[in-house]
Amino acid sequence: MPVSRLSVISVNPGVLPASNVVYLTPYERGGVIAMAVAATISCVLVSSLLLAVGLPVRLNWRRKSPDAPATFARKQVAVFVICLLCSDLIQGISGIIQVKWAAERRLVEGTTCAIQAATLVMGDLGSAVWSCVIAIHTFSGIALERQWSREAIVLTVVTGWTFMISLTAFGPLVLTNKSNGSFFAIAGTWCFISSK
Repeated sequence: MPVSRLSVISVNPGVLPASNVVYLTPYERGGVIAMAVAATISCVLVSSLLLAVGLPVRLNWRRKSPDAPATFARKQVAVFVICLLCSDLIQGISGIIQVKWAAERRLVEGTTCAIQAATLVMGDLGSAVWSCVIAIHTFSGIALERQWSREAIVLTVVTGWTFMISLTAFGPLVLTNKSNGSFFAIAGTWCFISSK
């Protein structure tokens, strides 16, 4: 069923409405609830993986003993896998925001909508960035038989997160104007980048 769009009516007819509202049909609300449940399960599982992988990596990153067993935590790629899991967690948080929309039976453009869109964009970017980094690192290790230096790993992590944050912030900071409206807006039954 199509989403019913109603604009919030402003008191002054010469002023554009501050936000848009989308009321959810019962079927759409059921889908929104299913997405929220899936996002919650995803966040719990990703958090568990982060604890299982992240703690040993943190402990092994500082002390490097040549006679220690070769575990995943001692592999360079583990740092990038943690970054990928953090991106997945950020993306999952955007899905948990669906709980608010389901409870209110409507989506409203505003701060919550912008947060959902930004976390979704950042999570998507992060999945792409860290998947590429893992692929490049794997190619470097297998085909080129080269290990990355600790400095290269730190630089890659800092550059990756800076890129993701900058690109996520670029749209709202640079492309938002009065004629186009907000960069992040309602897109179906969630919030994402505006089609304008």
